[in-house]
Amino acid sequence: MKPAFIKKNLLWNDVWKIKMDKSIIITVAVITYNPVWEKFRNTLRSIIWQKNVSFEIVIADDGSENNCLDKVEEFFKEQNFSNYRLVKNPVNQGIVKNVLSAVNIARGKYIKLISPGDFLYDENTLEEVIGFAEKNPAALYFGNMFYYSIDENKSITIYKDKKNPRDLRPWKNHNMKQIKRNYLVDCDYICGAVSMYNTKKLSEYLNKIAPFVIFAEDCSMIYMIANNEPVYYMNIRGGYGMSADLEYQHKRVMNGICA
Repeated sequence: MKPAFIKKNLLWNDVWKIKMDKSIIITVAVITYNPVWEKFRNTLRSIIWQKNVSFEIVIADDGSENNCLDKVEEFFKEQNFSNYRLVKNPVNQGIVKNVLSAVNIARGKYIKLISPGDFLYDENTLEEVIGFAEKNPAALYFGNMFYYSIDENKSITIYKDKKNPRDLRPWKNHNMKQIKRNYLVDCDYICGAVSMYNTKKLSEYLNKIAPFVIFAEDCSMIYMIANNEPVYYMNIRGGYGMSADLEYQHKRVMNGICA
């Protein structure tokens, strides 16, 4: 598939024009603004290494002075990866509209938003979350998150996962009343970095908030939960920390990504 630049400025009220492509189950949308190339490249590596799942990459840049898109094309060429498209918004319009510019051309049934510097957990992450989602239809899914740091010698430290939201009990028990209280009253939010959406649902809710919200695309989650949309916690790895084996596996992958 030949990569294409989307030159025009795709606005929030564009209609849903792109039909779902049954050969692509998930779109990974990298949302950028003046990215640092090394972090950007490492994020792309963690995506293209995914196994046993059909996916595309959409990169949406929000009017950066240095968008690195020429380096992106060179990188994908070196990696022999062609299933991607680039959205080059000519002016900065805010995160919500930038995300929408990616959503508007996404062909996957599901969409995962990611930022430069964030990585997918390992090579099977997309395969596992799609396996869960196909059995549990919902508007929004989220899972566990692990933090890392890289020192000047490129030594990687993995930190045990921190709960986002802090109280996972109502999510595990599907207690919608308590979920809404925690989310809407106590502001115990899902971190956007660990979320995945049904693409059409994300488009619907982003278009609802776009006239009023510029920078907080995660407000779409608040709207979904307030509106009783189904949301699932994916505890695919199990537990709340990392076993020695999991930590070793993640460090192995991270070392490959950050090489």
